[in-house]
Amino acid sequence: MRITASVRKRERNDTVYFSITWSSLLPVSRFDIIGSVPSMAGIWEIYWLQDSRVPRILRIGRAWHGGLRHSLREHTDPSLPMGAPLREYLESGDCYYRYVVVESHADLNDIYSVLITHRRVDQTPVPTTGRYREVRIREPDEMVIERRRTPTEEAPPPELYGNEVPNLFDVARLLEEDRRARESAEGDPDA
Repeated sequence: MRITASVRKRERNDTVYFSITWSSLLPVSRFDIIGSVPSMAGIWEIYWLQDSRVPRILRIGRAWHGGLRHSLREHTDPSLPMGAPLREYLESGDCYYRYVVVESHADLNDIYSVLITHRRVDQTPVPTTGRYREVRIREPDEMVIERRRTPTEEAPPPELYGNEVPNLFDVARLLEEDRRARESAEGDPDA
């Protein structure tokens, strides 16, 4: 069940109210991120399911230039510098992400500022834009988790990033054997 990620905004006096509808919590997979996450501005979160059941937030981020797709790919690829600190979690098979599209840069900064202040992550808080005296956020009480496996199943092996590089000596040997087999078949009239 895919949820449409969106933000609604309501202003009253010097206070702004944001109502956030996050995407479902989706398993980290570079192919799924490339195929389904929009290249638009927004906020993303990466979670690890402790004991394959309890979501624990690992990181929160915002994306403006490059969009959510690029930013999430950078932070969920353990072979890249941004994803390296989360390597153990990413390779466990229990890492999930969610996102919300925010089209206004000022709104993005206000929402991100409040979220990073209230989430228990080891990241530096950032100030709001100062446009409003108070910024309030409402989110759903429960997360929708789209699982690929049940908590009792074994975690899949980590996704390979890149293709396997063949040993050129083995390739040369196989080509030579193939050439000899063809020559012997051409020279042998019974074959």
